[in-house]
Amino acid sequence: LHHLSSSGKVRGWEGYPGMSETGVGVFGSRFFSGNTLSGNIDFERNSYHYYGYDLTKYEKPDVRHRFSDVSGQVTLSSNLENGSDMRYHAGLEFGNFSDNVGHKEGRMVFDGSIYTKLGAYNAGGLVMVDLNKYGSDTLGSLKRNLFKINPRINRKFGRMELTAGLNIPIDASNESNLYLFPHVRLDISVAKETITAYAQLSGDVERNSYRLLSKENPFIGTFSGPQVLNRRNNFDLQGGINIKIENQLAFIGTFALTRIKDDAFFNNYQNIEFTADSPSVFYRERTEYGVYYDDNTRLRLHAECII
Repeated sequence: LHHLSSSGKVRGWEGYPGMSETGVGVFGSRFFSGNTLSGNIDFERNSYHYYGYDLTKYEKPDVRHRFSDVSGQVTLSSNLENGSDMRYHAGLEFGNFSDNVGHKEGRMVFDGSIYTKLGAYNAGGLVMVDLNKYGSDTLGSLKRNLFKINPRINRKFGRMELTAGLNIPIDASNESNLYLFPHVRLDISVAKETITAYAQLSGDVERNSYRLLSKENPFIGTFSGPQVLNRRNNFDLQGGINIKIENQLAFIGTFALTRIKDDAFFNNYQNIEFTADSPSVFYRERTEYGVYYDDNTRLRLHAECII
């Protein structure tokens, strides 16, 4: 259970800046001799107000954007200590996301993975079925389904561990597109229990949704609803090192270089010129953000010292 809210005035800005974020959830787990059953269900209601508009034209309810989010998940996983050479996981996730201006999004995701020992190798993979339906009063209803098959094989060579496989996503949104990406990862124990490093080359299609966009920017535009496109990582190179010095000092460093197709960006509608008779003129008079997509090369560097 959580609640966060604020109200008041922002000097130099017109409009009520109040917001509230409220959520409640329950979760539980049941442990068996060979596996664990877990589940949770959550509800959130968040409310925000657009700003930068003419106070003489619009009342507080006119600029309120309220989101309701119901979600839940059930998983069944094998226990690592069950003594079996087979490990498995199965999960079902569901949810319904909506706002007070006619946008609705429902989702249901099934994912399952299984890995087993085959001599010196570990083999297995993941299967995911991600069903999504998004719509608004102006756009109508759109089905945006995503399917994935990710086979893997793994083997240890002394201090090295090599994992290889494929990522095979099928993006069935406006039209069905099948992609094939390699997946290779090398883990090395440079110094036993002291220094470890890894490098990984991969690619994939990542789910994007109105729910995720709204959580990232709650001032998202309401006029027609944003176009929602999945993000495709055509090239994803990652690496890192972990140095442990005694029990109380550790250093972690990572990097990632990703070439992205259809990366999402937000742009203020106030930067767009509308004609005088455009019905969208109202949305130019307050701060709303549209969603735009472009290709992008992203470099991420991370370093931390744990004491």
